[in-house]
Amino acid sequence: SQSAVASMAPSSEAPASAVSASPGFDCAHALPGAQTVVCGDNQLAQLDAETDRLYKLVDAHTGDPERAALKRLQDGWTAKRDACAATVDVKSCLVQTYASRIADLRAGYKAAGDDAAGISLGPVRWRCPGATARLSSTFINASPGLVFLRRDDASVVLTQAVSADGGRYTATLPDGAYEFWTKGDETRFTVPGQA
Repeated sequence: SQSAVASMAPSSEAPASAVSASPGFDCAHALPGAQTVVCGDNQLAQLDAETDRLYKLVDAHTGDPERAALKRLQDGWTAKRDACAATVDVKSCLVQTYASRIADLRAGYKAAGDDAAGISLGPVRWRCPGATARLSSTFINASPGLVFLRRDDASVVLTQAVSADGGRYTATLPDGAYEFWTKGDETRFTVPGQA
């Protein structure tokens, strides 16, 4: 429900894990490329730790027939993450890839979707008056905080921004400015050219 978001949206303060995050793999044995970048960036280390935690949670609650499919999906995601090392903006690619996987795990598996122990919350599903597009948000209380928004088949990751009131997330992408703002039972999602 929309009113649940006010309590679910991450705070503007960094979580305790922001002080010294460790990824889900051993940085002493990090492979060159994406893993090395993750080890050198606290936000990415937080995202990796949360992805690893959710994956292990889902794996522990998955039966043998589904476990092979889950592993194939995770291996495919790992290859996509590692491919970010060859992109122009490695960090942006990694943030998008991690946020997408966290959202997929939370949306696709009950054990992850019901979990409240980590730094992610959601997905929260929205229905805007007069709009046919379906919108869902997954909050990730990293440092800085993120929200992964999926609208039908499109997705975007926004970064938590300063807000005098409520939770506010923004991003300026090649196609324009995005803003997601939520307070209480009100939410506004603005995309380039329309709200």
